Amino acid sequence: MKPSPLPDPFAERPLTKLQLWFTLIPFLGPLPALWWLWQPQTSPQQRQASRLALRLFLIWLAAIAAFSLGATQAPDQVWQFRLLFFEGTLSSIYVLTCLGLMFQVWQGKNPRLPGGE
Repeated sequence: MKPSPLPDPFAERPLTKLQLWFTLIPFLGPLPALWWLWQPQTSPQQRQASRLALRLFLIWLAAIAAFSLGATQAPDQVWQFRLLFFEGTLSSIYVLTCLGLMFQVWQGKNPRLPGGE
């Protein structure tokens, strides 16, 4: 008979939940996410949340860079306005997505997007 594995001393504790929250903070969360991905003793749940936070941030950053570059190269002000408007809309979507993921953590669920892993 195999001995049962020892339970994780930090499981279901506020500290783990707080660490997940830090990774999902819009615009600032990728810094602790990188830190926790770098640490070998990070839990699988923390790694998953960190990867998700980094993916969202990098997608947002690439899209913002593309829209900003497009706005500076736009032939007229109408196109500049449209691209800058989409840039602001994308930033709002990023923030709302992060807040939705933080709400999932608050409910005790693993943060994930529909159709994701």
